[in-house]
Amino acid sequence: MTDQFILGLVITSAPKSLLTDEGFEHVRVFTVAELEEHFGVKGSLHFDRCEDNLLSGHGKAAFAYWTKLFMLTEEEIEETNWDHNEALHVLIKKVRQFVRTHGLMVAKWHSFNERFDIAGPWSVQLFTPTAPPMIFNLGIQDMKWLASMEMEFGFCAKEDRWMELVKGAAEK
Repeated sequence: MTDQFILGLVITSAPKSLLTDEGFEHVRVFTVAELEEHFGVKGSLHFDRCEDNLLSGHGKAAFAYWTKLFMLTEEEIEETNWDHNEALHVLIKKVRQFVRTHGLMVAKWHSFNERFDIAGPWSVQLFTPTAPPMIFNLGIQDMKWLASMEMEFGFCAKEDRWMELVKGAAEK
């Protein structure tokens, strides 16, 4: 099932009410354009506050969401011999290369985080289908790199509709 592993570098803004600004005046929500200009990168899948919430599949989003997605090639799937742990390691190497190539350093993250309200640290999120259940381990060296970049790691099993959306965006 490693062909279904999709890894995203994810940044999510803090939520801000869609109904009223009262009590939310201080919340600064980024737009995708502001994020991409700051970091000098283009994302794979994103939406701004007040746009359709692609995460839930219904309604308008009270927050902004941006991700750059990575998936394994057919050759990489064969090289990893369908091993979940090795597949995750290869995907994290792709994120590392992207971060290095685009100069996405911790200081750049901090300067963005100071301008806008963010839901949490930038993160690396593994998306897989809900079935069959997947078991994997994140290697120590990959954890050390994530920690050095002040990134969190998350895992999210999603329904087929979301996985199709993510896979399509990752293939572009």
